[in-house]
Amino acid sequence: MLFRIACLTAALLLAPGLAFGRVDLIASVQVEDDLVRLGDLFAGLAPQQADTPVAHAPEPGKSVQLDARWLARLAEAYAVDWRPSSRFDSTRLTRASFLVDKDWLHQALLTDPKIDASAGAREFHLRLDTQVLPLALPAESAQGVRLAGLAYNPINGRFQARIVDTRDGAQRTWGQVSGQLVEMKQVPVMRSNLAPGEVVSQRDIHYVAMPGDRLAGNTIIEAGQILGLAARRGLRAGTPIRANDLQQPVMVKKNGLVLLRLDTPYMQLSTQGRALDDGAQGELVRVMNLRSKVIVQGTVDGDGLVRVAPAGHGMQPATR
Repeated sequence: MLFRIACLTAALLLAPGLAFGRVDLIASVQVEDDLVRLGDLFAGLAPQQADTPVAHAPEPGKSVQLDARWLARLAEAYAVDWRPSSRFDSTRLTRASFLVDKDWLHQALLTDPKIDASAGAREFHLRLDTQVLPLALPAESAQGVRLAGLAYNPINGRFQARIVDTRDGAQRTWGQVSGQLVEMKQVPVMRSNLAPGEVVSQRDIHYVAMPGDRLAGNTIIEAGQILGLAARRGLRAGTPIRANDLQQPVMVKKNGLVLLRLDTPYMQLSTQGRALDDGAQGELVRVMNLRSKVIVQGTVDGDGLVRVAPAGHGMQPATR
């Protein structure tokens, strides 16, 4: 008698429609394929019952919220020993996916033999003609997704290709992409805003990568080209610098006092003057001699210093 009872108990426990013990709702689950099974939603089911398909999974990368009412009807229909404890019981069901995004495409392009040989170690920015990415593909596609039919023009960086899945020897096309690979250029820019007249020093500069086709023809690409120069106009932080944005530092300021110096083989004369022009090193400026009121023309030769030529070169009467 006891043996018959033990056999009956074992049979009931292993029956497809019955659980091993307590059945619990799984609050959040991710499924790999396109079918949802009872065991994805409820823990504690017998293996045969857990493997029962009950619904189609959402699209790859998508999620659905299964509420208490839907779950209760499902449990009743499949003889699952579970009832919601409240109307707030629910399960969030997500379909696993493999994401093909711009980063994936960028890497796939640069490692393709058609592009890799010409790209070398250079850095590129990816532009797409249409926003077809990201693509959420079935998770099992991860090992088979690749580019096919790639056409690439190394002169302008234009490309087009298909995104395909090559699992099981077949080739399924998931989408077509086209766009441009633009070479990035490292250019010096200001770390912070620079006011007009301020001189550029090494600590003012750092490099940033920018698409080469967005840079003007006179854009500065080497820091050595701008060190020691002064801002002709205000320079904004992080903005490419053009050659005409800079000038030699002003050594003589208009209306400022300067030292006028005349050198000859026999003597050296100095006097004070007032500059009538701004002037950088080596530039010609007009200066009024404050004693004689004569306006002379001289060459800037340092901060606040103007040298004039002997024999009255460049002199003219003062205007009052």
